[in-house]
Amino acid sequence: MSASDEAFAADCEAADALTDDDPSAFHLKSRTMRHRDWARADEDRHKLRGRWADYFTEHDILITPAAPTAAVDDQTSVPSHQRYITVDGKRRSFFDQTSWINLAGPVGLPSIVLPAGSTSTGLPLAIQIIGPYLSDRALIAAAQQLARILPTPATPPAFTA
Repeated sequence: MSASDEAFAADCEAADALTDDDPSAFHLKSRTMRHRDWARADEDRHKLRGRWADYFTEHDILITPAAPTAAVDDQTSVPSHQRYITVDGKRRSFFDQTSWINLAGPVGLPSIVLPAGSTSTGLPLAIQIIGPYLSDRALIAAAQQLARILPTPATPPAFTA
């Protein structure tokens, strides 16, 4: 993410003031981490990519939920580090919604999200398909096969301006 020097300095100050258990700490501290911490994390990322390569020697794809919950209320008017989700009646960081998607992105694995029905109240649900590094075409073929057996996505109501 890009930010002006002033905005980045303010984010650094805010991150330093947060305790690690604060719901917004992980996101803000990640955005403002020091280079040495980033280099260590990058090394860990490369090791993790190797572990995924091992996994995919025995499995063609991995299917996961796309997110831990169905769709959530719109919070675009709330600063990103203050957004939240509610799970089992407890408030959690909004960024917990990215837990399943974060399996693929940081290590460069291709992934596809497919609609997979809806909750009893009509909220959309989805699955994620993850494939080995550089297997984009095989992953697309798998998604096409799965799409044939998944529920047809609901058509959203028309938006009015």
